[in-house]
Amino acid sequence: MLLMAAGRPNLAAPSLPRSAPAQPARPTRLPDTTAYRLRGRLLDAYTQEPLPAAALWLKHLALGTQSDEQGYFAFDLTADQLANSPTDTLQVKAPAFRLQAVPVAFLQQPADSLLRVVVQRDSAVTQPRPLPALPRREVRRLGKTPSRPVPRRTSAQ
Repeated sequence: MLLMAAGRPNLAAPSLPRSAPAQPARPTRLPDTTAYRLRGRLLDAYTQEPLPAAALWLKHLALGTQSDEQGYFAFDLTADQLANSPTDTLQVKAPAFRLQAVPVAFLQQPADSLLRVVVQRDSAVTQPRPLPALPRREVRRLGKTPSRPVPRRTSAQ
């Protein structure tokens, strides 16, 4: 329907029925899918100090994380992941330390417990290998006579 006003067409949209004022949008919260949280702390076996920036992963679930400055780490697992793999192997790798594998049974530990993982230093990195023996050379010192006579060249040769 085209309305004419003062010789010009009125292109305004036809009026729509009025609806109730819009309600403010409520933020939708995603459901918490965390069924179990595996928490722990990495420590050096010798010094008992925390290990920062170590790589950790759960082998069968293919989940990975990194330890923080104080050596703490956490994995959040869903109910589906727990149903598929109630046990797993936690693997830890840090520079100058051995690869550590720790078996974990998720539901056998209380939810508020803290797994303590102690990592051994790699002996190949911490203990230097001896240097190979170098061949001995005779050193001539200036101003001293040599220990054996030096053959002289003659002009006939």
